[in-house]
Amino acid sequence: MHKDVVIVGAGPAGIFTALEMLKKGSRQKILIVEKGRAVEERRCPKNKTGQCVSCRPYCHITTGFSGAGAFSDGKLSLSYEVGGDLPSLIGAEKAQETIDYADKIYLEFGADSHVEGLGNTEEVKAIRKRAIRAGLKLVDCPIRHLGTEKAQDLYYAIEQYLLQDGKLELNMVYASCRDDELERMSEQEKAELETHFQCSLYSDFDIALEDIFSGLLP
Repeated sequence: MHKDVVIVGAGPAGIFTALEMLKKGSRQKILIVEKGRAVEERRCPKNKTGQCVSCRPYCHITTGFSGAGAFSDGKLSLSYEVGGDLPSLIGAEKAQETIDYADKIYLEFGADSHVEGLGNTEEVKAIRKRAIRAGLKLVDCPIRHLGTEKAQDLYYAIEQYLLQDGKLELNMVYASCRDDELERMSEQEKAELETHFQCSLYSDFDIALEDIFSGLLP
């Protein structure tokens, strides 16, 4: 099966790369490979067991389509002054334009239009004065709150958009040991379990996690 572009990882970078390619009319065949599962198939066994069962080789909360974002409370900081060194690399104006552009995409897929951190001008002024006296800088940062349940719905909408009409194929690399088997294992059995992956694209493909990193780590 021929693919023109393979995107490794269905986190924010991988998702938005695929979105941009499709929005710009790319005719290339795109494949996203993700070691977790589709967002609608991600379930944490803790909901049934009441405690973490140390899923191997990956956690369903942190891996899968959209990564940990699907199960976070989904706060989007909408100011270039918050987080990372991007403004110093591309300039403050370009960084803010990029944030606004990404935020617009989230809105297109159902993000709440309400933005926190706006208004209360007089209260903000008072806090800013106190910050200045303490030698600090108060950053005005609007925040869009997606909400935990809303984030899952939003990323599901993005996932389905990417998959519609066969524009993109999403293949999951998953653990060859099922979750229900893990739940019945003791901690000792889990520790002795070899970490292998299988890929839904090739049924005969199987690789040990240790082999992937062989020779790379001291």
